[in-house]
Amino acid sequence: MTSQLTPELAKDATNLDPGRVVVISSAAAFNTNTEPLRAFGISGKGTWSYKASKAAAVSLSTTLAVTLGPKLITVNTICPGFYRSNMTKPFFDKVGDSIEKEHPMGRSGTPEDIAGVFLFLTSRAGAHVSANYILSDGGSIAAGKFT
Repeated sequence: MTSQLTPELAKDATNLDPGRVVVISSAAAFNTNTEPLRAFGISGKGTWSYKASKAAAVSLSTTLAVTLGPKLITVNTICPGFYRSNMTKPFFDKVGDSIEKEHPMGRSGTPEDIAGVFLFLTSRAGAHVSANYILSDGGSIAAGKFT
């Protein structure tokens, strides 16, 4: 899809206002530790494929940034941590309160947390940011928790 949109993204792009691509991945791309999940009675089995696919999205984003940069298009990745969503609802229903108590910031992320990162990356303030990923996980990866 990005390759088909490239002409439109590049059409009005300038050095100060480049075209933008934002990829959504997951903080799980950077965490191979499944032990924190086991502490809550959740098996880490099967998470390898999810984590590998999210790491691939980060790698693709970096490659696209290098490829599209000369066309004045930035490419960055947002990597949310453990957020309440349709996908995580069964998990949060089972152990959500425990997760939030153990979280470095005392809560899981919200849609507004991701929106703020997206707004930065697509604003003038983020015009010179490319080939990067931003963890929006409240410090979970650094603390070795949950993702």
